[in-house]
Amino acid sequence: MADTALTDQELLSLLRTFIAKSGQTILVTDANLAAPGGPMILDANEPAAHVSGYAVRDLLGQRIGILYPPESLPRVLAQMREAAETGEPVQLEAIAATKSGKPYWMEVSTIAVLSPAGTPTHFFRLGRDITARKRAETERETTQRLLASVFGVIDQALGVIDDHGRFAMVNTAVTRQFGWSVFDLIGKPFTEIIDPAERPIVERQVTTSDEMTCRMSARLRRRKGDIVAGDIAVTTIPQPDGRPYRVMMLTERTQRAVDKSFEQALRRALQGGGQHGTVVAGKLQLVGLAEVRAAIGERWPALAERSFQVAENILRGHLGPTDVFSRTSDDGFLVCFAELDESEAQFKARTIAAEIRARLVGEFPEMAETDVTGFATTVEVDADDMVPENAIVNALEARLTRERKRLEEAAVKAMRARLTTAEVWFQSVMTDSLQAAPITMTRLPAELEEAQSTLLALGRTEFVSQTELLLLTGAAERVLAELKQNRTDLLLTPVRLATLTHRREAEHWLQVARTLGGPGKKRLVVEICELGRDTARARLTDVTMMVSSLFRAVAFELPTIDPNFVNHLPITAPLVTIEARLLGDNPTAAVTKLIKALLPRRCRLIVKNAASPAAAAALAKAGTPLISLSAPD
Repeated sequence: MADTALTDQELLSLLRTFIAKSGQTILVTDANLAAPGGPMILDANEPAAHVSGYAVRDLLGQRIGILYPPESLPRVLAQMREAAETGEPVQLEAIAATKSGKPYWMEVSTIAVLSPAGTPTHFFRLGRDITARKRAETERETTQRLLASVFGVIDQALGVIDDHGRFAMVNTAVTRQFGWSVFDLIGKPFTEIIDPAERPIVERQVTTSDEMTCRMSARLRRRKGDIVAGDIAVTTIPQPDGRPYRVMMLTERTQRAVDKSFEQALRRALQGGGQHGTVVAGKLQLVGLAEVRAAIGERWPALAERSFQVAENILRGHLGPTDVFSRTSDDGFLVCFAELDESEAQFKARTIAAEIRARLVGEFPEMAETDVTGFATTVEVDADDMVPENAIVNALEARLTRERKRLEEAAVKAMRARLTTAEVWFQSVMTDSLQAAPITMTRLPAELEEAQSTLLALGRTEFVSQTELLLLTGAAERVLAELKQNRTDLLLTPVRLATLTHRREAEHWLQVARTLGGPGKKRLVVEICELGRDTARARLTDVTMMVSSLFRAVAFELPTIDPNFVNHLPITAPLVTIEARLLGDNPTAAVTKLIKALLPRRCRLIVKNAASPAAAAALAKAGTPLISLSAPD
């Protein structure tokens, strides 16, 4: 059968035919990603010319940037760079521009042609115009937002039921009056909110009624399971495609019972009938929503509902089965932690706040200027607090506010008193055999580290730049002092991603970094911290390129134990870190998954701030390559 194989000339002829006849746009470029405007176009087919408005002859020899507006080109080059790094096809949706400047959407798959040495020689880009699809998606989303806005401002509990009898939409009044959130009901049968004993009767009446509007009495089920008497009215609205949609109106005929969850938590804190006790409580608050309300006007009700549903869903995912929480009137949540001590609750509150902030900004660009703070402490309660829930919430909020103010003032006082005279601490990192590794971490003195952590949890960042410069300067001084010793061990110094993406703050920090020259580049590793779970890979790549020439290497602090997050990191990262507390209840399994994800990248893992030598030994036994303890040496 060997004589049936195609010759190189035949394969080349077939390839040319495919490029010429394909209905997709096809471009062949060189691999010069560093050139202004990107790689050069070496070949193009007629569909590419038709979509772009250029003739084929006008495309040849041009840089690929001719096809994209300036704001889209960095993403296109990042896609091509990723294809070269991974050797796999990479797909991207981006806005392109015709010869006349008219924008349109393209979906493009990029394939890198690699040499035997693994370096790219050419790129194939296969694309299709998806402008019509994007326009339809935008129009559909606009319609849904308008409908959600109308539903959001109506105080009557309403739900939309699709032709399969499932909820397609519910409004905020359903949440306020019955406790069900959008995530609880969307895609679920409408009978979810009906007493199970009455579901067959209600479903039969709703689906078989010949009237446009069907009204009936029904026992309604709240999210927590309690049943109340009520009425429902279902109006059928036929659609042009023949499918019937129904709008359901829910009315409760009895006064809603008081939710006893906070009262029960407080009674448990009183240890079986005493007059005084303590409870670990916390406050999570969305800060800066007034500006968002003013900016988006009438769209605010829909955005607010969706935002708080996201926040509530994240909150539920982090809390234990006996923890309770309540929405407050000032854009926040009050939480009672039933099984955590104060330190654990503080870390949990900060973790939840960071995740809510990342999700909100990732899903709702309008929320970019908002912040989410998380705070927890131990507060005293007494028998006089055994009153209806709202009064309990008010009492706990008042005590939390007083305690927060006290801790905030103490933290600010500590930072102002010690920051200008503080000396950087250096902490050794251990190997999996619990021996000293050739890596040292720069740390703030314990008092400043605790004060900084407290202020960050409360949304105050005014001291961050000073502490980052202090750590960088301390590392630089040590490098220069040890210059004659010709040491090769590494010093790890942290900086927040927010600092490097803020032009003014980044410039102050980079000015110090640039003064280090060769000695700094030989021994310093910059650790980029506080990444969001939804941080774009292109942003991390840009930051890496910004600082990589000044340091030995660039490391990243993982915000999650999810191994998939590793794929968001630049392929060049040689080292990642993660807080020991983020490993969860099964640190051995979490470490195993992370190490497996990092192995193909030849990337090392440091688990930071193990709670004790025993915890460090357990991590070492699980195979953790590098470990640090919570307290500096």
